[in-house]
Amino acid sequence: MLTAPLMALAPGGAGLLLFALGNAGFGASVVVLSILTRTYRQTTTPAALLPRVMATVRFVSWGAIPVGALAAGGAASFWGPRTALALACALTVLSPVLLLSSRLRGARDLTDLAA
Repeated sequence: MLTAPLMALAPGGAGLLLFALGNAGFGASVVVLSILTRTYRQTTTPAALLPRVMATVRFVSWGAIPVGALAAGGAASFWGPRTALALACALTVLSPVLLLSSRLRGARDLTDLAA
């Protein structure tokens, strides 16, 4: 996730290697995050509920793709493609920072967050 801003900082020409490096780092972090979240989901969800949980997660995550595409298109139309990409990269870096600074970081079980 920390390599995502390299995509917005990349100039044209040979600087596209910087874009490729940022994109590869972002892609690798998405793979790691996906493995971690699926493993956690599969180990904590009762077997009888796992199909429903997986279907719900897929519906919500894939359902967000068109919304994100519309938001990205609107931002690119309003501010320009490079600024929209920089904004998306900044939000990508900001998301884990917000999670790490929340109560969620110290919770080992969702019941720890109740109350």
